[in-house]
Amino acid sequence: YGGYVAALAAKGPYFFAGTSGGGIFRSSNTGSSWIPISSGLTNTFVTSFAVSGTYLFAGTGSGVFRSADNGINWIAVNSGFPNTIVRSLAASGAYLFAGTINEGIFRSDNNGATWTPANSGLTDMYVPALATNGTYLFAGTGGGVFRSADNGANWSPVSSGLTNIYVSSLAANGTYLFAGTDGGVFRSADNGTNWTPVNSGLTDVSVTALAVNGTNLFAGTNGGGVFRSGDNGAYWFSVNTGLLNTIVRSLVSSGIYLFAGTNGGGVFRSANDGGIWVDGNSGITNTAVLSLAVSGDNLFAGTDAVGVSRSVDNGTSWFSVNS
Repeated sequence: YGGYVAALAAKGPYFFAGTSGGGIFRSSNTGSSWIPISSGLTNTFVTSFAVSGTYLFAGTGSGVFRSADNGINWIAVNSGFPNTIVRSLAASGAYLFAGTINEGIFRSDNNGATWTPANSGLTDMYVPALATNGTYLFAGTGGGVFRSADNGANWSPVSSGLTNIYVSSLAANGTYLFAGTDGGVFRSADNGTNWTPVNSGLTDVSVTALAVNGTNLFAGTNGGGVFRSGDNGAYWFSVNTGLLNTIVRSLVSSGIYLFAGTNGGGVFRSANDGGIWVDGNSGITNTAVLSLAVSGDNLFAGTDAVGVSRSVDNGTSWFSVNS
């Protein structure tokens, strides 16, 4: 169990994990176990989620899919949308926004039934991050941060002080806006007009994901695991006990729980703000298996990121043998 988990979301009592090639999985018991929910999902490379009212949206390698029953069934909602990879999703009021890898941003005002481009003023069409803060919508791109005050109709660059302009993640916490980049975390107190680096204690500055849980801010990194700040980024602490895969691709929080999606190691869960992590992969079958061996009645599988597993019933069930 495990695999590449690129996207995470929380909706009501459910948690959702989007994988790279294995579709979508859902947990109704705070991550203790997961079930596959990909009926109607014709592209299983899932990159992002957004929740809007009763709907759940998934961004994939070929557009956007929508579910009205908490992921049990999916339908493609791509009228007016190009056949391209969706990198980010965000919902704001009556609008849904999708950021792509090469076509910029698209907007829908009817729950994805139809889409129109929303790129006026946007000079970089690679949009891996979208976020809202009050009346503003923000886009993190390969060329810095852009801001819209009119629901995406017009964009203006807001990157003053942003010394690394590749922005992979965005998060808002009260009056502060945070941007995760290849050069660490930057913070803005004026809705993106000015940015300052906030990286003290951050030993891995390749920041791939950001999440807020109460007064704590979390940063997922590209090899250094998860870091936590309780003072809006002024100082960071490594919080990786039990996190067996430290390449973090996604973060989400809900209630007391924080989830980290990793690059091959699946999902890890913490109930104490990252103090201790536990494997939360039961049922997520998206692990890359690179080698197999037989010894008597034992079948062994060597994986890309979660070690060795053994089966004694010809593969019907597996358990880890990593001591």
